[in-house]
Amino acid sequence: MIIGIVPDPSRPECCTAAELLGSGLITNLGQAWGKKDGDCHEIAAAIMLDIATLQSQGAPIGTWVWYMGRCPRIGSHSWIETDGWAIDASNGADDRPIIVQESQAFRRSNGAKKIKEKMQLVAKR
Repeated sequence: MIIGIVPDPSRPECCTAAELLGSGLITNLGQAWGKKDGDCHEIAAAIMLDIATLQSQGAPIGTWVWYMGRCPRIGSHSWIETDGWAIDASNGADDRPIIVQESQAFRRSNGAKKIKEKMQLVAKR
């Protein structure tokens, strides 16, 4: 798995997903990653479980939402959104990227309809 995310160029500390998987911080995603094509629901659930675990340990986690919709090319599809960004890690494997895209652009690009919220984790105050 190769992905690097730097949300703010003034903060160059960047880690790859492989480093995150090796850190033990996202164990559920690590177990679900790369099993098969079409695993979007399992991947989304794993991400939400990892976020909930981090939140329970006091990590400053914002609001995360698991969405499901009907996409014209693939049918039922799951992804995660947070702070205006969509994260689609389905079909996860070393040779396929994790998609991180502005939420509205992501929804337009995949053509999702009948979008429903499956689960929400809200930031603790």
